[in-house]
Amino acid sequence: TCQLKMQKEKNMKNMVKILIGFQGDPGKVTLWGLSSGAQYVCNLLVSPAAEDLFHRAVVQSCTDLNNVRQVHGSCKVNAVKPMSSMEALMGGHFHRVPVLLGVTEHDGLGKCELEQTFLHDVRSRADFKELLQEEFGDKAEEVFSHYWSSLPDLSEAHAVHKSLSLLSNDLWYFAGTYCMAEMTALHGRNDV
Repeated sequence: TCQLKMQKEKNMKNMVKILIGFQGDPGKVTLWGLSSGAQYVCNLLVSPAAEDLFHRAVVQSCTDLNNVRQVHGSCKVNAVKPMSSMEALMGGHFHRVPVLLGVTEHDGLGKCELEQTFLHDVRSRADFKELLQEEFGDKAEEVFSHYWSSLPDLSEAHAVHKSLSLLSNDLWYFAGTYCMAEMTALHGRNDV
């Protein structure tokens, strides 16, 4: 069997000792994460093994929740995280703790993130339009106008980079945060 329960108890005891040493309240543990750290917080929100380890969570600019894979290890995967964060949130399988969600305006890394997502090398306005056509179909021109028209007087290379940054920010960070807010609100908390 997995030694996860024993490790969880040991970690909790260590955390309680540390909190007491700082005059903290072990009954009011808040997890906070930014970007990939927020992804870790999301993993803990849906992990059965993390039950009762924390009492609040702050998720700042979480990346694409649908791409959060199951945790692999030497013990049973289902004991740690039986499904992706998105599946767990959609099914209401998460710890009912207060969650503060946020996203910053300039999170998107742009070109490198979108190339990982869409597997495209976008170097020009035409490449950007082609990417949008493939991904958004009939909405491509509307999406293009939204991201490109806000960039007057930039060189084409700079406009491509900026457009990709804005798009990646929306796809990777804003969309994940919005979806997480929708799912946690839909399923609610037990004590509300």
